[in-house]
Amino acid sequence: MKTLSVNDIASYEAYGLVCQKLLPPELAGAAPFGALRAIVQASGASVMHNHHEFEMFYILSGEGTIEIDGQVSPLQAGDTVHIPGFSDHTLYNTSTTKTLEFITLWWEDLKNLKQNSLSNTATESILITATPPTPNGDLHLGHLSGPYLAADILTRFNTLQGNRAHSLTGSDPNQSYLMLKARQTGQTPQQIAATNTQRIVETLCKANVQPDSFYDPSQIPHYDTTVQNFFKTLFEGGKLIEKLSPSLHDHDSGEYLFQGMVCGNCPHCGVGSDGNACEQCGLPNQVVDLHSPRQKSCENAIKNGETRRLYLPLSQYQEALKEFHRQVTMPTHLRALCEKMLAEPLPDICLSHPFDWGVKHTINGYQDQVVYVWAEMAVGYALGANCSANDDHRFFATWNTYNTIVQCFGFDNSYFHAILMPALWMAYSDLTKQQIKLPDTFVTNEFLTLEDSKFSTSRNHLIWARDLIDETDSDSVRIFLNKCRPEHRQQSFRKTDFLVFQLQTLSSWEAWLDGLWQTLARSFDYLVPDPGAWSVEHKAVYSRAQDLLKGCTASYQAQQFSPSTVVGNVEELFKLGINLQALETHMQSTDSLYDQLRTNLALQLALAKLIATVLSPIAPEFCQRLLRELGEPEQQTWPEQIDFIEAGRVLKNRDGRYFSYSGN
Repeated sequence: MKTLSVNDIASYEAYGLVCQKLLPPELAGAAPFGALRAIVQASGASVMHNHHEFEMFYILSGEGTIEIDGQVSPLQAGDTVHIPGFSDHTLYNTSTTKTLEFITLWWEDLKNLKQNSLSNTATESILITATPPTPNGDLHLGHLSGPYLAADILTRFNTLQGNRAHSLTGSDPNQSYLMLKARQTGQTPQQIAATNTQRIVETLCKANVQPDSFYDPSQIPHYDTTVQNFFKTLFEGGKLIEKLSPSLHDHDSGEYLFQGMVCGNCPHCGVGSDGNACEQCGLPNQVVDLHSPRQKSCENAIKNGETRRLYLPLSQYQEALKEFHRQVTMPTHLRALCEKMLAEPLPDICLSHPFDWGVKHTINGYQDQVVYVWAEMAVGYALGANCSANDDHRFFATWNTYNTIVQCFGFDNSYFHAILMPALWMAYSDLTKQQIKLPDTFVTNEFLTLEDSKFSTSRNHLIWARDLIDETDSDSVRIFLNKCRPEHRQQSFRKTDFLVFQLQTLSSWEAWLDGLWQTLARSFDYLVPDPGAWSVEHKAVYSRAQDLLKGCTASYQAQQFSPSTVVGNVEELFKLGINLQALETHMQSTDSLYDQLRTNLALQLALAKLIATVLSPIAPEFCQRLLRELGEPEQQTWPEQIDFIEAGRVLKNRDGRYFSYSGN
């Protein structure tokens, strides 16, 4: 016991008050609360302030008024005042002759602190983009596992955190691959684009990927005009140059060959590559420097020629790009690529190609050439965010309203997002004097292969995303694709591994939840118990679960995005619950351990709630259903700590399996 006399406690001034600390020094840092005796002098007031702790005043003597977030109330001796965290507050002494004395207690309330901080501070607005897919086919598992799931998960997580998150993707129909597909199938590029854009939207829906904006250039009025004017502005402002340079052509017809119409070995890494950029090493090429080039649509020979085209001299933005890269967050592999490119003078990049499919330039002398599609995307992203187009330089207005921009893409698209598009935005901003916000974070993925071999439509070596989802369910697919997500190195999807994951991991999750409800019914008549006595095992589980929650929070951040880590942490949370369940046999057979049984079940229910929240960005349908069955609202906020289910709540509504299994 420690007894202190107020007469023996030294006074000091803080916030315009005369204060005395009521806790002995040895408890000041260890106690879960702080305590002061404070005095407001006659006609005086405390300094208006706020803090993250919650606070309570008890008025000992005197009278005055309290102002909290602009609301004023009278008070007198015997009154108590409760002040939420982050609330601006001040205490006035209305007496001209007497002091106003009070006791103040303050403490951290993490659950209410989260709610109050969200309601009292402006939320962050975040734009999260995923590279628009090329509609020359539907999405296979390799596509889905990359930027589309990443952007969806990031959006869901940021929404849970109270941010205004907006996800954006669309269709990229002006790629040369559509013309290649048209020649192979006899359809028109327009038909292929329309059919596959619709199929892509359907597949994303099946996968529960819900972009807030999905833009289709063919459906945006004045899209082509806005793109054309963007590059015309650059040309007229001297940002683009004209060059007569070597090019590749069909030997017989003289047709110009580039991008998806030609392939060979990359001049940088030697691996097979299409024209203009290498998927493997990420570096651009000039097409004519491909080793052993060949056409992709026919076996005709190739000849060399010369073509006058428009170029962006990237070297003019070398230093600006270096500064941009010092500020933007990006994975190591992408940073290595950028450092490698910027260590030497950047090349001139061709932005016009003589071709019959795409957005035609309106610059004199180049009306028969189309805008390089990856340069076009620098405008497409802004138009997709704006959902409209115009030619008065304001189409970046919506894009610029976001505090943070996160871009998700595969490593094969790295140079386009990290160097080409930022350089175009810098050039346009310089001419129009319109500040264009550059991305803050890049989230990339490596290739996901199928059975250790690249997905291939021509070899029919693929699994369409919609087919696997139809065979099972979206959450099973989403969880497994994130478990094996190629975050830092290439990973492979194996159907047998997926089946084992379903039959062993997912079935064990369901078995634990089945047992949880059975114990609740058998031992507590479906009523959620209060925690009772805590065993050593209970304390260890609670502590470990707190650590896993922190790990999930960190791994969902765009700057260190790792949903595979989240899935691993959730698997461990389930194992913690399964281990607790194994203790029930001993507790149920021993009357003296009934209080521990209460804790055991209450803690398992808390783990179930935690899982249903932290896994929800990855497996939304499973988690929403589990939250409903736990009697919790489906719209949760991101937890700061483990929350127990309200004691006395009746939980009877549970029915059937959560997941569908292959072959069943």
